[in-house]
Amino acid sequence: MIVPYFAAHLDITPVAKERPRVNRRSGTIYTPQKTRDYEKAIAEFVAAAAQDLPAVNEDDDLWIDSHFHLPGRARKDLDSLVKALWDGITMSKAVWADDKQVVSASSSATYGCEQPHIVVQVGVQQVGGAIAPPSNARSKRKAAAPPARTRHPATTSAPVAVRSRSQQEPAETAEKVSPAR
Repeated sequence: MIVPYFAAHLDITPVAKERPRVNRRSGTIYTPQKTRDYEKAIAEFVAAAAQDLPAVNEDDDLWIDSHFHLPGRARKDLDSLVKALWDGITMSKAVWADDKQVVSASSSATYGCEQPHIVVQVGVQQVGGAIAPPSNARSKRKAAAPPARTRHPATTSAPVAVRSRSQQEPAETAEKVSPAR
């Protein structure tokens, strides 16, 4: 069963995660300052929005839906936007302990927005019990078959089939279409 867990409207301009850099003198690898500042800002926004949330169990699988509203027309890699957001959420420790709990994700970007922001929703697909603070004893994940059909809590559209990774079929190759000139 998927339970809505966290939703937020983050009034921040989305920033794509930059690649790690290497200090030529010392050889150390570091994250660029722009990315560190952005991830810290995301962590602060999320921590403030998720103050009263109970912690999720380490056994719970999470889904995340994120929509980025960006200024201008310059295209940014969606995967870099998502990674920076997820790292900021992980840094906050308010929604999840580690982004490895995310088993399903949906994201999109809209360009040319006057007020840049991010809309994010997180849901919990419960595997073993209700949402509760994690206990000190580590419990093993029980192998449970996912439900055959489920509805996304934010929509009232037709049911969507849920499959585990081992049940997924390889993606079909889509035909590449170039715009008419």
